Amino acid sequence: MVMATTNDILESVRARLEELPLSAEFWPEGEKKYFLAHPVGAALVGYAGTSYSPSRDTFAVIQKKEINLSIILVFRQLNGPDGAVDMLDRIRRLLVGFRPPDCGKLHMQSERFAGQDDGIWWYELALTCTGMLVEATELEDGPKLTKLDYEGEMR
Repeated sequence: MVMATTNDILESVRARLEELPLSAEFWPEGEKKYFLAHPVGAALVGYAGTSYSPSRDTFAVIQKKEINLSIILVFRQLNGPDGAVDMLDRIRRLLVGFRPPDCGKLHMQSERFAGQDDGIWWYELALTCTGMLVEATELEDGPKLTKLDYEGEMR
C-alpha cells in the first residue's frame, strides 16, 4: 500500500483553495521577496513540519504523525469583500474539516497577523491533520503452501 506523500497532501490543499478568487500557490523558493501578481491576493501553501508519536511495538514501525501546514495570505486590501480579513474567514470555512489524502480532517492550530508592507497585508494560518507513518516492508519468501488437508466435517 502506498501512502500519500507530503507533496500529495500539499497539492490537495492548494487545489481546494482554487475555489476562491485568489492565486493558490506553494511557498516560494529562495530568499527573494514574494511578488504578488494576482489583482486580489494569494494563498501560499507550505509544509511546516511533522511530529511523531512513539513507535508501536509490532512487526513494522507504525507511528501516528501530526502534519503541520501553513497558509500565508498576501492581499492588497485588508477589509471588505475579497480583502484579507474576508479571505481568512472563507479559507477557514473551506479548509477546516477538509480531509487531505490518507489523513484525518484539517483543523486550526493558530492564526496571526504577519505584517503590512507597502500596501500588502500578510496573515498566517496554521493548520494540522493526523496521519500514519507505516514502514515500507517487503514480505519474506517462506515455505509455499502446496496442500490443504481438512479435518472435521464439511458443511
